Amino acid sequence: MIDFLDDTPVAGSLDTVWHAGRPSPGHDPAPEFQVHAYTEHTVILRQNKSVH
Repeated sequence: MIDFLDDTPVAGSLDTVWHAGRPSPGHDPAPEFQVHAYTEHTVILRQNKSVH
């Protein structure tokens, strides 16, 4: 990631646990999307593997 003000790299955090999904979407209690704040200006959206 790049800082918008001074064009320098910004370290982000990937300290999260992603839900692996289940074979049957009807039995998966996890949300369809997981949201993780990587930096102040960047979020990561991850779709649950059971959805599609």
